[in-house]
Amino acid sequence: MTMSIAAGVAAVSVAAVVVWVLSPGHRGGASESPAADRRTSAAEETPATERTSAETGTEPTPAQTGTEPAPAETEDREPVNLLTPAGMRRLVADLRPVMGGTQVVDLTVYPTYAIAGAPVKGRKTVYDRYTYRDGVATKDGPGSTVSKPIVDLRKYNWDALPALIRRANRELGVKKPTTRYIIVDAAFHETGAIRVYVSDEYHASGYLAADPTGKVIAKYPAGG
Repeated sequence: MTMSIAAGVAAVSVAAVVVWVLSPGHRGGASESPAADRRTSAAEETPATERTSAETGTEPTPAQTGTEPAPAETEDREPVNLLTPAGMRRLVADLRPVMGGTQVVDLTVYPTYAIAGAPVKGRKTVYDRYTYRDGVATKDGPGSTVSKPIVDLRKYNWDALPALIRRANRELGVKKPTTRYIIVDAAFHETGAIRVYVSDEYHASGYLAADPTGKVIAKYPAGG
């Protein structure tokens, strides 16, 4: 009888051990709580591209976030010297649509800006004023009455301009010019002319005049 009782107790003990080993909290070294199991499962199911930097220790790349990096800022284009063949051609091309053509009463050009007077369309006896700066032509408003022949900027040989400026620097008696500009109009010659002016910081000034082809037709040195 005693041996039967002992055998029964042993069987119950073994069954208890088996149940304890097979319980979810101790199966194969798994987590001790259902909440831990759920966290592990969620991490395994979440794609790497959707995990936050706090979880992965790294910043997401543009490919992961679906965004492109902002383009690097480009440097501003350097301004064109208007007192060059290319600068004059660009000036005339930009003025044309704003003025409604290439005819002017006068045009004064500095290295970085220009001022023009152009006849009003349909009214050849009056003109409007325009300015050109930083590649933009702007109408300023009414000018006055036309008192000299109108000239066409398309008929000038702008390739001759560098040589005219060199001659002005060399032949007009201004040793150290600090200012250079040109005036295009028909005030000096009825067919139109380019007047090239040079002056220094003490206001010594001279100019030469050339016809539309670039041929020098007059010189007026400083102090002359």
